[in-house]
Amino acid sequence: MYPIVLLKKGREKSIARRHPWIFSGAVQRADAPAAAGGLVCVESEKQLPLATGYYNPQSDIRVRILDFKESKIDEGFFTERFKRAWDSRKNLLGAETDAWRLINSEGDGLPGLVVDRYADGLVVSVETLGMERLKPLWLKALEDAVKPQFIFERSERDERESDRGSKPVRALLSGEREAGRVVIREGGCRYLVDFEKGQKTGFYLDQREGRRWVGRLAKDRRVLNLFSYSGGFTVQALKEGAREVVSVDSSRPALELLEENLALNGLDSASSDAVEGNVFDFLRTEKAGEFGLVIVDPPSFARRRSETQKAGRAYKDVNRLAFQRAAPGGYVLTYSCSHFFPYELFIKIVYQAALEAGREARILNRFSHPVDHPVHIFHPEGEYFKGLLLEVS
Repeated sequence: MYPIVLLKKGREKSIARRHPWIFSGAVQRADAPAAAGGLVCVESEKQLPLATGYYNPQSDIRVRILDFKESKIDEGFFTERFKRAWDSRKNLLGAETDAWRLINSEGDGLPGLVVDRYADGLVVSVETLGMERLKPLWLKALEDAVKPQFIFERSERDERESDRGSKPVRALLSGEREAGRVVIREGGCRYLVDFEKGQKTGFYLDQREGRRWVGRLAKDRRVLNLFSYSGGFTVQALKEGAREVVSVDSSRPALELLEENLALNGLDSASSDAVEGNVFDFLRTEKAGEFGLVIVDPPSFARRRSETQKAGRAYKDVNRLAFQRAAPGGYVLTYSCSHFFPYELFIKIVYQAALEAGREARILNRFSHPVDHPVHIFHPEGEYFKGLLLEVS
């Protein structure tokens, strides 16, 4: 059906374990006309069909598997995956919000594709050459399965540089949309999402549970929201009765979006102080004072494995400074979104930060991927999200 990628002897074990990646060292040969981004059938050294996926001879990951059998990858294949994912999210989140991650790459059996739902529209991120070549199939299937008002592509992640080999894309793929913004609802709040110019695909959907906890803890407290972006935590804290929220971010457009979100929810901007600047510099300013709740949600300090040592120091420093700003009896809610920091290492870094800050801390809760960001049990590399809620004394 498709060109053959033949594995070396004994290298079919990863497929037996249902891992969706086949690395270059496992490949004996790829038969013509196997092309970059094209569909292939993976066979064992004994020429037994094992899986179907897409191929890239320029990537260390030579094949990303779509189905663990010899299968026809057509519009119907994608329609079934999209409908299954939609039904799952609607069952788990439908009454709570109209914004969720519909497709989480390998976690939903579609490596290289991320789809986020924002109210009546979808924003997609295409991360691999293979998924780019398959766009005519999955785009039509996505339209038929979900029937969104629009589908917008926002493809900018680092994987595109190494695997897809093309420039970032921001383009309307289907439907109509006059502006690159949409309003979503979550947790009794409304948020303006800038999916064209904002960070990621426009909103941090993976922080839903954290925003819920901030709402529980914020009442009558002074709250510090570091790396605040468009103010998801800020809005939730003020809605639930925070005395004051100080939001710090280096991006002026992000803070302007935060102000719009306050107005959208009818919140008093007098209780909100939006500070444009470097978070580390702000935390070292003595006039910052103490806070009953400190939220630390930095960007990924390590986008490559070679950056982990430097990133570890940055995570420790920002958490040490955050502990110093937490009032006795207060809370620190801290996160890492780096693939290269396993949970236990993150805990050790936060432990060292508390030690250097001279503070006692108790872990009250741990956070991982929310239900709309599934991690396939056979693909632990898909896990990136981790967080801790700590009580500080």
